[in-house]
Amino acid sequence: GNIVKKYFTTEINRTGPESPVYHNDPYMDTPYTGDSASIIYTEKSLGSFGCIFDVFFYPLDRQKCTINFTIASGQIDITDEFVRAEYSGNRRLNAFEITEVGVYVRSYDEDDVVEINFTLVRLPMHVLVVTFVPSLMILAIGYATLYLENSLQQDRLTVSLSSLLVLYTLFNQTSSILPKTSYVTMVDFWFLFCISMLFGVII
Repeated sequence: GNIVKKYFTTEINRTGPESPVYHNDPYMDTPYTGDSASIIYTEKSLGSFGCIFDVFFYPLDRQKCTINFTIASGQIDITDEFVRAEYSGNRRLNAFEITEVGVYVRSYDEDDVVEINFTLVRLPMHVLVVTFVPSLMILAIGYATLYLENSLQQDRLTVSLSSLLVLYTLFNQTSSILPKTSYVTMVDFWFLFCISMLFGVII
């Protein structure tokens, strides 16, 4: 999983009934009962947390991360209508864009848990330009050798083998910068397809 460090502000708004008005009270501008007060609780937290990514569809993947804040039972009652979460930073990050931020209240073992969910959408343009476009051009060069005359078979074989070698080198370079996974991703399938096509051109 990747480590994401960001600021989040949580706000809990608990509103009770309005204070009754006593026109004959000489101290009407001073006291009021506690259950008639509107209490707003704001807390800013800075921390690191892990988020498990599923990068099978890399670089067109979407990741959902969750942060949980647990409030011990008996301290305060929390409901969904009085809880909200806002992301105050730049939503466009280095490799992702934050598109959705939601907050929910859950109850576990009599404790209230404020669950903040946010969605990360990867920005794929850089990966597409440096990975898929070059590999597609190499594949096109190798495929174009099929249209050479029969008298140039030696040249066709040389160009095809060179294209296959360059593509394999590009695959190794790309694999070194991709997220490390124990499963095959779409990028692996793409390069396997390109290598298979060039191998078919050679034979």
